[in-house]
Amino acid sequence: MLVAVLIVLQFPRYAEAQTTEKSSSASDVRFESGKSALKIPFKLFGGRLIFLQVRVNNSSPLWFNLDTGADSSFLSEKWVKNLGLKLDDKQQVAEPGGAVEQGTVKGISYNLPNVNLFNQTAQTAELSSLEPYIGHEFNGFFGDDFLKQIVVEVDYANKIINLYDPKTYKYNGSGESVPIILENKKAYVQGEIEQPGRAPTGAKLELDTGSFDALGLNKSFVEKTNLIEPSQKRLFESGLAIGGETKGYRARVAALRIGKFRVSNPVISVTTDSAGFENSTKSAGTLGGEIFYRFKVIFDYARRRVILEKNIHFNEPSVFDMSGIQLISEGRNFNVIKVREVLDNSPASESGLLKGDIIVSVNGRAAETFTLEKLYLKFREREGKVFHFIIRRNGKLMNAEIKLRSLI
Repeated sequence: MLVAVLIVLQFPRYAEAQTTEKSSSASDVRFESGKSALKIPFKLFGGRLIFLQVRVNNSSPLWFNLDTGADSSFLSEKWVKNLGLKLDDKQQVAEPGGAVEQGTVKGISYNLPNVNLFNQTAQTAELSSLEPYIGHEFNGFFGDDFLKQIVVEVDYANKIINLYDPKTYKYNGSGESVPIILENKKAYVQGEIEQPGRAPTGAKLELDTGSFDALGLNKSFVEKTNLIEPSQKRLFESGLAIGGETKGYRARVAALRIGKFRVSNPVISVTTDSAGFENSTKSAGTLGGEIFYRFKVIFDYARRRVILEKNIHFNEPSVFDMSGIQLISEGRNFNVIKVREVLDNSPASESGLLKGDIIVSVNGRAAETFTLEKLYLKFREREGKVFHFIIRRNGKLMNAEIKLRSLI
């Protein structure tokens, strides 16, 4: 797995930002026809993260992540400047990885196919530093405030989003309606985590579509419940979040149960940072994209529920990266692939790959023709698959070979 990529905005986030509350009226959301906006396409990065195009104040199309784990919607400072918006309330706010300077813009509009949201407030931060870790433009994200104004149906299998007016929305499907708890700008569900030889452990989990993980658990919850036995295999790694570097490890649990659905043997992440929201006792952690992509998911905050319908991905195994390479992409078009970090005792470390190596080709194909998305998926394909690399190190070309194997 491209670990650095997969940990972007991934570990549990409990930042207490000083956001400005805005009461939304019915006039804030205006559908151009009827009471819905249907079949809005989105890109699914790494099979998990949702990116859709939106115009802000009728700008050119911008790429926004749908992030149910965010307290509020965000707009990149770059686009605050490009659009000439007034920036208020600048301050340092605690975020995963460290403090981030944030501000507020008010009275903006979001323009999506067949629906416009007016009189919106967004937080601002410099998001461009995250782009090398996803290999894609990252101009903003929709958070809790967006989901409270509109019913959002995410069809992961077909990569489309449907938006509905909460006042007239009616669900007629056969999915499972799971109650949600709305608390301090967060939405939670109650789940159960199974481990061998013990009763299931109850877990209050924040809905977080901005996470790749099945579960992103905080250290205090894992230690309090003795969820991971000392003898259990762990894969330690570093990652990156909006505030900087994070620390944690990977492990597996026997199963996760949400409502009537049971997902077997998911890979989880656990934070090991020593302070702040990483050790919050407000919940066990986050429920993320590794679970959600197995469903059509309807976020209906007005009725305090999330509806889950199984899709074609439901029974797929939870597969983790088998290379041990953390990659980033640089350059104007994100076409320079560079090694950010190499995990110890992994195929990548055994091949001699080092931090800073530039990937020139993969199996005879120029690296610039790949995206991080494609490489991420390739390194999860099957155990035993071999990859031949040509790398550039200190101006010299070198060869390296890795053979994929399970790391967790």
